[in-house]
Amino acid sequence: MHPPRRFPGIPKSTRSPRGHRGATWLVTLTSLAAAVLAVPFAAPVTSAQAATPVSAAGQWHLNRGRIMDNVVVAPNSTTTVAVAGQGWLPSSNLDSVALNLSAEGETGSGSLSVYASDQSAPTATALSYGTANYQANLVISKVGADGRIKLVNSGTSAARVYLDNQGYTLLIDSSSGGSTYVPVSPTQILTDVTIAPNSTYRMSPLDNGPIPALGVQAVSLSISALSSGTGTVRVYGAGDFTPADATLDYAANTLDQNFAIAKIGTNTLLDGNGNGIVNINNFGSSPVTISVSATGYFSTLATTGALVHPLAPARIAENVSIEAGSSYVLPVLGRGGIPTSKPDAVGINLTARSTDSGVVTVSSSGLVDAGFNTVAYQPNSAVSTFSTARVGCSGQIVLTNTGTSAVTVSVDAYAYFGNPDNTAVAAAGTTAGRIEAVTGVADLSRRTTSDTNNVSVSSCTDDVGTNTISIPRNSASGVSATAAFGTVTIGVPASGTGTTTAGTTVYSGTRPGYSAAVQATDDGGFRALVHIDNVSAPTAYDFPVTLPAGTRLSLDDDGSVGIVKERTDSDGNSYTVQVAQIDKPWAKDAAGVSWPASFRLNGNTVTLTTDLTPVTNASGLTVSPTFPVVADPKYSWGWITGTIYYNRAETNKWRYSGTAITLAWTALAAITAEFGPVGWALGAGGVVAWSYYVTGVARTAYGDGECLKIKSYLAAGHYRGGYCR
Repeated sequence: MHPPRRFPGIPKSTRSPRGHRGATWLVTLTSLAAAVLAVPFAAPVTSAQAATPVSAAGQWHLNRGRIMDNVVVAPNSTTTVAVAGQGWLPSSNLDSVALNLSAEGETGSGSLSVYASDQSAPTATALSYGTANYQANLVISKVGADGRIKLVNSGTSAARVYLDNQGYTLLIDSSSGGSTYVPVSPTQILTDVTIAPNSTYRMSPLDNGPIPALGVQAVSLSISALSSGTGTVRVYGAGDFTPADATLDYAANTLDQNFAIAKIGTNTLLDGNGNGIVNINNFGSSPVTISVSATGYFSTLATTGALVHPLAPARIAENVSIEAGSSYVLPVLGRGGIPTSKPDAVGINLTARSTDSGVVTVSSSGLVDAGFNTVAYQPNSAVSTFSTARVGCSGQIVLTNTGTSAVTVSVDAYAYFGNPDNTAVAAAGTTAGRIEAVTGVADLSRRTTSDTNNVSVSSCTDDVGTNTISIPRNSASGVSATAAFGTVTIGVPASGTGTTTAGTTVYSGTRPGYSAAVQATDDGGFRALVHIDNVSAPTAYDFPVTLPAGTRLSLDDDGSVGIVKERTDSDGNSYTVQVAQIDKPWAKDAAGVSWPASFRLNGNTVTLTTDLTPVTNASGLTVSPTFPVVADPKYSWGWITGTIYYNRAETNKWRYSGTAITLAWTALAAITAEFGPVGWALGAGGVVAWSYYVTGVARTAYGDGECLKIKSYLAAGHYRGGYCR
């Protein structure tokens, strides 16, 4: 006897034979049509979409088909699943596949993980399941070299599992046109639309919010559903057959959520008016209310769109507790395989657990993202949902708990979206090559232009603003950094005309024994470096700074130099705001040994001092630097460097909880005024809790004879010197 076909969304006790046959009909009709056509049903490609006749490895290919159908996976077991050649996927050269997993525990709850067959089992979660109804989640999974993946059931109960693909990428270039991914500011394109039982709503995503009218092959969507009954929702391109797999299963009086990659419909024999339409089908006996947010689109026209890079699933945040109405800022660069060179977006899976119901939203720090419903969590059960999130210049995302109770969240990295790292590397043995051997090239700006006066002009733009770095042809002009607060020009200890090799511009030094160099970085900053050739080189190097009106330099106790301005709030409290920073310097020799480096200020000149005096190590041996030595002042700007500094009197005010709550509101207003809407959100309760945290830091700082400082992403710390008086 064959196992029953899935009738998703309906509790086991209420599934009817008639409903069961309806679900089978959906699968059978799709399969029959595919058999007749001999290929999966596909809509004709428009002339605009045909602009990309050949696709590169990493481009997205639309596809939809079933891989596993109602398979029972034993508890605490691993199943190897062949995906190549299944569900209309290519039989070879698969790099990744978007998998829509759906599972229900037979006797208990648990979780599933998926990963490439030739990788180690991850701690990452792909789907959390229970017994009340099927749970669904879409993740992008890397595929093993043998065309297989592994599926792990970590629960103590057997689980019935369905596995469907919704697209793929290849390891090689393809003769068929693919698309690239363009992440957008999450925008709700459908709000609280009620769909009648067994009915279909026709949504028009094109030319809607950030989605353009032309060249869009598919859209990435966050779908939420709420109903008084049970059923399933299917999201698919108009003109195609109704798919077998459900985008999500909804339970009665429960907000359910999932991520979807929805093909844009076209006119076909099935639907003569399907062009530009995405169908949302309610396969249930009760009305369902649907909201949809767009997080990006797959374009055949955008040559600057991002390629898809699947990762070995990796946990980048473990059981982070977020209070009701509060936010957690998560750095993502350099974690879980996400590169330090800023990608356009990341593909992450969030797993949330709480004693109550609520929603966790995801936004991008430094970007004006209102946040969108990502995980709708339920009382005393884990819920997992995948999503894409833009990455701004700060390289961080923000998780906000909009519920009324604390929630514990874990985050797993599954993919990133970006162009290949085509950063050229300077030849080994050259000055530029020796510098890049120390600094690396991963964070060098890859999108640069040039003009009459500058060998390199690069910008980093997010919703806080744009910072433009101009590296001059003639070193006498200095390196300029232009942002909303003005232009900072930093002179380099160099002479003559610069020579640019790959991402590094090299100048002659003003004296024998060293060279100077500049590298623009993709976070909107730059490195100004000295390449010290031998022991006869200078030990001090001057970097004169021209500042915007109303700003000054401040040497911080951590060794960095801040560019700050004075402010007074509406209550008459004064504070200092840091708008940019020259990071603490470092020096490293050719053997990889670090040597002391520090800054001192003389008016508006920053002097870098290196100490290359031989030292005696623990074994009694004399260690001398291996030349050349590279030393680096790094200029950073904007949201991630933004800091408010308080003096001793103001720090004292923060020590008392009664005044701290008022100061917290004024501090948040100041951060918003100085750095824009940076993506965090605190409710009234969150502000009170945050003020208690800052009060604790202020008490420690004041007791140690230091002063309070607050970063723009709300982390509090203490400092001494400078404004601390």
